[in-house]
Amino acid sequence: MKHFLPASLRFSFVIGIVISSLYGCSKLDPAEPIPSYLHIDKLTLTTVGQNQGSNSSKITDAWIYMDNNLVGAFQLPCTVPILADGTHHFIIKGGVLMNGLVSTRAIYPFWKGWEGDVELTRGKVKSIGTQTVNYFPAFQPLWISDFNAGSALSNAHSSTASINCEANGAFECHSCHIHIDNTTSNVAFCFTPSLNLPSSSDIWVEFDYKCSTAFTIGILDDATNYTSQWLTLDPTTTWKTIYIRLTDILANQADTKSVTYRVYFGMLLDQ
Repeated sequence: MKHFLPASLRFSFVIGIVISSLYGCSKLDPAEPIPSYLHIDKLTLTTVGQNQGSNSSKITDAWIYMDNNLVGAFQLPCTVPILADGTHHFIIKGGVLMNGLVSTRAIYPFWKGWEGDVELTRGKVKSIGTQTVNYFPAFQPLWISDFNAGSALSNAHSSTASINCEANGAFECHSCHIHIDNTTSNVAFCFTPSLNLPSSSDIWVEFDYKCSTAFTIGILDDATNYTSQWLTLDPTTTWKTIYIRLTDILANQADTKSVTYRVYFGMLLDQ
């Protein structure tokens, strides 16, 4: 018996080159400047209104800007040395693991970062503790479901998987529960409604999930019914939040005439 529960579904190049040289020390070398330190415990998300979904988030990194200049990206919690003192204006943007991968860290483009003035003192740590990020005021997801009014996902003709709105063991209030077994159907292929996903836009899907078997995510082209697999997620016994960037897979479809797609979730029973 296998199941997968997505919840609170939302659609909503930097190359660093370091060149260093090693010189011998002498009494004539200038003293190293003493940095100030900025400490951040964590960043949390606060949504506004029902059209922005859950407050759940997985903000792994802080992208720090001081006086509109990038200081760097740092894994949270972090204590960051800064060669400055006095009062400076900071913008701290929330970073995520794009597609759930440690190797692809990115600023989540739909969040407005925390912003404020911070007074720094050389040789001392200034902590700003836990701060909040929000969606930009104009943010409007293309599609959103908290599964309170039903599953919101549909079965393909080839799939007879059970799809229910589930309260027991659900994430927050309700979750979509996709169930397969050996007696009814050993394969699930479920998808969202048709969505306008132009390849020229930056398209992400975010959701909370847990599952007892691996499942795949991809897109179904409404013009050709062709499916493109994008990502496979492994089983997890705890709820996880993930941010998946669909922009690249949509760019691969740019030669088709379709601009409407359905995002699908596919699952096969382990043998």
